[in-house]
Amino acid sequence: MAASGELQLCLRCHEPADGRRRRWTLELLLRPVADPSLLMPLAAFWAGESPFPAHAFEAVLGQLGLLVRLAPELDQLLEQEAPASLQLEESALVNLVTQRAALLSDAGIALLLPSGLRHGRRLGLRARTLDSGSGQRHSKAAPAGGGAGLDLTALFRFEWQAVLGDRPLSAAELASLQRAASLKRPLVRLRGQWTLLDAATVAVLLRLTGEQDEASGAELLRGGLGL
Repeated sequence: MAASGELQLCLRCHEPADGRRRRWTLELLLRPVADPSLLMPLAAFWAGESPFPAHAFEAVLGQLGLLVRLAPELDQLLEQEAPASLQLEESALVNLVTQRAALLSDAGIALLLPSGLRHGRRLGLRARTLDSGSGQRHSKAAPAGGGAGLDLTALFRFEWQAVLGDRPLSAAELASLQRAASLKRPLVRLRGQWTLLDAATVAVLLRLTGEQDEASGAELLRGGLGL
């Protein structure tokens, strides 16, 4: 429940306008708990231009104080005469999303993120099995009674493939990922949306993508490797 009992403080993240500076704008908003669709800039509340009652002033100040206690990277808000927005470095935004989001939600403060960050699309690896003509071989005959079914003792060649969610990354997307990793950036824009990067995961992904190996059908099934 929102700290005010009537109004909820919301933080809306706006994507960087300048791709080189990569500074995000955090806009402060208010909305009624009973009608979350009605969002008003906090600047309008300070100016007396919102439909919200003036007696909510102290409750809103209390939510701001709670916000800064839970997310110290936002303490510059309290230096503003009428806190309404804040510019965040990319690293501070990532910390807010990964370390503070759950705390803010529990406190009744909403964090409104671009869809890529909100849905948490994950980078990963999967194995794409190669055609039988490119190296599949059997270690033993199919078990008796197996009919035409899959011989799980057979060896299959596969290639590691980088994916975002359940879709393979293109060569251009892999190049973008590599550039972001070399610059030690915690975010990369893929397919029009921002994706959080974990340095260790990205290093393994870049090292293994395109590598070939072999495993039995049983190992592929156990590992969920895409057979």
